[in-house]
Amino acid sequence: MQMEGILKVSKSGREWKEPVLYANGSLINPSIPYCEELKPLCSGDTIIINGSILMSSKSFTINLQRLKENGKFDVVMHVGVRFGQNVVIRNHCVDGQWFEEEKSGGLGKLEKGKHFECLLMVCDKFFKIAFNGQHHSEFAHRLPYKQITHLLIEGGVQIDSLLIQAGPESRPQLQSSSMPLVTYCHQPPASGDQVCTEQKMSGYPPLYGLPVPHRDEIQGGLKPSTVIYISGIPSKRPKQFVIDLRPVPLFGQVDKALHFKVQMKEKVIVLNTFEDGKWGEELRITERFPFQGGVHYDLVFLCTKEGFKVSVNNVHLTDYKHRMTKLETINMIEVSGATKLIHIRKLI
Repeated sequence: MQMEGILKVSKSGREWKEPVLYANGSLINPSIPYCEELKPLCSGDTIIINGSILMSSKSFTINLQRLKENGKFDVVMHVGVRFGQNVVIRNHCVDGQWFEEEKSGGLGKLEKGKHFECLLMVCDKFFKIAFNGQHHSEFAHRLPYKQITHLLIEGGVQIDSLLIQAGPESRPQLQSSSMPLVTYCHQPPASGDQVCTEQKMSGYPPLYGLPVPHRDEIQGGLKPSTVIYISGIPSKRPKQFVIDLRPVPLFGQVDKALHFKVQMKEKVIVLNTFEDGKWGEELRITERFPFQGGVHYDLVFLCTKEGFKVSVNNVHLTDYKHRMTKLETINMIEVSGATKLIHIRKLI
């Protein structure tokens, strides 16, 4: 599945390392300051920024800009996070002149030294802004959003990933001001095909900045179409980490419906099932190893009637047929080993 939105890196005379651009359009680990040339935005498009706020950060800025014929920029929307004032400023700028600031909403859940996710959604009459899974504010269009040509990020942040989620021109259920922006649809690919349509959290809010090891309940267990989205950063040391989807232990017996082990040193991924005290036959992936120490990853498990579809960084990795078929009993996620766990989502 090809995502729209990211074309090229605009150097603007600065020198920094080239970020990694995945086939789906997601950009991994760009250096800051970062300026990106965009395709024209449409109503329903969402810019998704994941990263960490530096402990030394005083502020950081996300600007949606338009390039003028003289080579200078106007700012169509400015989002300025200012820790000294405990505020997120929204504004616009034309020919170097700033206009009236909007300051409602405070800092939300933004904290120094912590991971953050920022969603900027284009609607017909305004932008919707969300941080860490919670609606923050709206910013009415003062300049035409279709004139936006560039995205600029600067200040005291480190960016792990940047993605533009394309949306249809008309999405009435998200355009209404009565419905705040708190989630978006994640669409993992299955051998190049779209495998899910728009989904809602239905009581499963995202979890952020989690300790490892970590256990999390899947209320009601798995069902076909359940999507589990895990974002993290492996240790730079060549060790391993494990993700288990399993039932709650009964009478001391710990079964594992899907055991997903990433062996960083050997560059091998092992999938297996542990049931009735016995391991099954391993599925080993050795040809493609998408993980790298210290580099952000997005891992998706899609549950279908037949099995699990697994993708990493929005690229299909493998299929794994169900060996434990009572999906409703698989109601736990467990993450352990040498990985930082940024956040987990469960979509139904």
